[in-house]
Amino acid sequence: MSKNRCPEWAKYAAVDECGSVRLFSNVPWLGASGWNWSSGKVTQLFNVKFDTSDWQNSFIERPEEKTLPEWCKVGGWVYNKDFHEYIRVVERTHDKIKGEDIHGGVYHADFQFKNTVPARLRPWTAREAIGKVICWQGDYSLQENIAIINAVDCDGNLMGDLIGNINLEDLTREWFYQSDNKPCGVFEHLENGKWVQ
Repeated sequence: MSKNRCPEWAKYAAVDECGSVRLFSNVPWLGASGWNWSSGKVTQLFNVKFDTSDWQNSFIERPEEKTLPEWCKVGGWVYNKDFHEYIRVVERTHDKIKGEDIHGGVYHADFQFKNTVPARLRPWTAREAIGKVICWQGDYSLQENIAIINAVDCDGNLMGDLIGNINLEDLTREWFYQSDNKPCGVFEHLENGKWVQ
C-alpha cells in the first residue's frame, strides 16, 4: 500500500475473487459474495490484477508510518537509554537519524528502539563553570585557544585570561569544548517529565 498508489484515507486493502484490488477506509469483512463494508470510503484500483488463488486471505492493513518526534531535530541532542549515550543529530529523514556521540562516534539509528528520549546540553551554572578549562579555535587562524574560567559575573559573562567577551550560554555552541574534547555544559535527558543527568 504505497502512498503514491493509494489515497491517504485508504487504511485497508483486499483482493476479490476476480483479482481486483479494493481499498477501504474502514475494516471490511469477508461475506459469501466477497469483501463487504458498511461505512466509510471504498475504491477499486484499476489496471491492477493479483493472483486469486488465496483471495479470501488477501486482507492487509496499511502499516503505520514511522515518523520521528518533533524534538528529534538536526543540531539537537537525544539520549539513548540502551547505550547510555548522548547523541547530537546530524542528519534526519522521516524515520531515521544519523548522529555523533560526545566522543565523535557515528550512530545510524532507526527509531525502532523506544529507549531514545529528548536531551539537552544545559549551560553550566556559575558555580559549575568556575575552574573549567575551555578550548576553541581562533577566528582567523587554526590556533587553539585555551582558558581557565576564574569567575562568572551576575550576567553570566566569563572572566579569566584570554577569555574576552564570552557568556555561559555561548559555551554550549559546538565550537567550544573542554580539554577532554567534550562539549561545555551539562548533559541532561527527560525522565518521567523531569530533566536528569
